[in-house]
Amino acid sequence: MIRFVTALLATTVLAQAAAPTKAEQEVLDAMEAWRVATLAQDAPALDRLLHPQLIYSHSSGRLESKSDIVTLAKAKKLPNTSMTTLGGQTVMIFGPNAIVRGNMDVGSKAAGGSPTLLHLSVLYVWTRMPQGWQLVARQATKIAQ
Repeated sequence: MIRFVTALLATTVLAQAAAPTKAEQEVLDAMEAWRVATLAQDAPALDRLLHPQLIYSHSSGRLESKSDIVTLAKAKKLPNTSMTTLGGQTVMIFGPNAIVRGNMDVGSKAAGGSPTLLHLSVLYVWTRMPQGWQLVARQATKIAQ
């Protein structure tokens, strides 16, 4: 019986330690909203989720601004066809800012190009604004296969 109670308490403590805080969950929810909006090419949602001073860096080194991304979404020309998070994402909160790091597989098809699947390590920086969390920076690096 004592072993059972000890195991139950240990499991409860581990589950609570692994559970994200409210702020971490809000950032993870914003990450998912961004992913869904990107794949749906939902320009109004992207306009809400992206900070006006966004720096969006692709694994190729190409940079985009919020205006670039929203314009592409309006024209239904965003190249991403799939985005799958691999494993867990690490979320660190620093006051009104958050850093999220994780690995992701991103399927894309550039205009006139063939489909590709990129294996990426991605770093996101979010900031809490009055209207909610907004993505202010993203840096992607290809993972060697």
